[in-house]
Amino acid sequence: MSPADLTLPIKTPSKVQAEFFTDASLAVDRLCELYDAACDFLTVKFSDSAGLTEQPANRFRAFYPEIRFRTTTHAATDNRLSFGHVPGPGTYSTTITRPDLFRNYLEQQIGLLIQNHGVPVAVGQSSTPMPVHFAVAGRADITVPQEGAMAFPLRDVFDVPDLTNTHDDIVNGLGYRHEDGSEPLAPFTAQRIDYSLARLSHYTATLAEHFQNHVLFTNYQFYVEEFELFARAMLADKSSGYTAFVSPGNFALTEPEAGSDAGSLTTKAIRDGDHYVLNGTKRYITNANKADLFTVMARTDVDTPGPKGVSAFVVERDTPGVSVGVPEKKMGQQGAHICDVIFEDARVPAENIIGKEGEGFKVAMSVLDKGRLHISAVATGVSKRLIREMVNYALERKQFGTAIMNHQMIQAMIADSQAETYAAECMIMDAARRRDAGEDVTLLASSTKLFATEACGRVADRAVQVFGGAGYVSDYGIERFYRDVRIFRLYEGTSQIQQIIIARELAKAAKAGRL
Repeated sequence: MSPADLTLPIKTPSKVQAEFFTDASLAVDRLCELYDAACDFLTVKFSDSAGLTEQPANRFRAFYPEIRFRTTTHAATDNRLSFGHVPGPGTYSTTITRPDLFRNYLEQQIGLLIQNHGVPVAVGQSSTPMPVHFAVAGRADITVPQEGAMAFPLRDVFDVPDLTNTHDDIVNGLGYRHEDGSEPLAPFTAQRIDYSLARLSHYTATLAEHFQNHVLFTNYQFYVEEFELFARAMLADKSSGYTAFVSPGNFALTEPEAGSDAGSLTTKAIRDGDHYVLNGTKRYITNANKADLFTVMARTDVDTPGPKGVSAFVVERDTPGVSVGVPEKKMGQQGAHICDVIFEDARVPAENIIGKEGEGFKVAMSVLDKGRLHISAVATGVSKRLIREMVNYALERKQFGTAIMNHQMIQAMIADSQAETYAAECMIMDAARRRDAGEDVTLLASSTKLFATEACGRVADRAVQVFGGAGYVSDYGIERFYRDVRIFRLYEGTSQIQQIIIARELAKAAKAGRL
């Protein structure tokens, strides 16, 4: 028998029918049973095969359990939550690994799905093979040998980790669907989770059971906040063994009288021996109340107006003289805070300067080019989500005896949104590719940011219009998007500033003969 012969008959555990649950705890119990059965099957077959002197006559395969969920209507949910519900009617599924490890999380999520949508979840076997490496992970008595150590190629008899299946296509928002046509119910597949757990175990020399309790899988903002609280508590406890914490940082440029006109900032940094003494106020600094480090733009040459007298510094939050104001009350984006950062005779070591004196504006601009592409990508992602919401709602909502999707005025708004979003996506990809190649993309970054964020605003406005009255109330979440996206046209430079930069860069190119 050829070692490369993959036509061997496949033996699998007995097929079981999916079961429906309205109790989240019982659903997770069933997930655990199916997962353990799959692992036990592969463990036994691997142990039986490990000592053989020739290749077995069969391949062995077991499957991850899955959660499957179907709803035929939109749910009236608390749209402030980014989890616990699906965006619209359809069939959703996800494969599950380590249900014992993630039990609390799974019970919460499944419970919210059942509660919010009023339908049961189905738990059964998926069609996704479980790699043998992951099935025996954590078994002290079993070690998967390296390729070539056995009498036969391992992958000829068992499924092994496949990097083509451990992708991030779902969470990257690439419109991923499972092979059976169902939409993703979770941002990562079971194979992707197993791969990540294996990497963490490898790098930390610690089993997942031991480190998992200190990793929080939830909305990013809440993850940061909770992890910070935990980390600071550990640092305060001298017996914990922790001595340092690498915390979030921030970029402090905007001032009460200097926002778009960054070159006119007035925060001063005066050299005093081995330190600079900082005085001034930064305004609207995102998540300043969570950051432990600030990249601060301050004027080191008070006699040189404009950007040439500005330098950049790394400033620690606990530096005497540094204080953070209370979070502002905002129109949208409630998951992020903005605060003032005040410097009152804050002494910063001279070694904390970034680059040389007078190079701060260059530092800021290099960050802003990248940041503008990031904002463009975020705005375009929101636009794509809004288009999906519009289309699904328009197919469901009926007026004048037919779905409103059949009315040309609705079609026009959706079509314009799709065309603009596609154009924005193409601009982002081109500008990002050029930046990665080392090109100067100031012109392209500003063009992209201007178009993508303005387009997103128009798409959000059209979404409210397509939803009508439903778009103005909170039940459908559209009004939240309408509020949240408004800031895209303001931060990282207003749309008007982008227009000025575009015109300026074109003039420079023309004078240099590059236009």
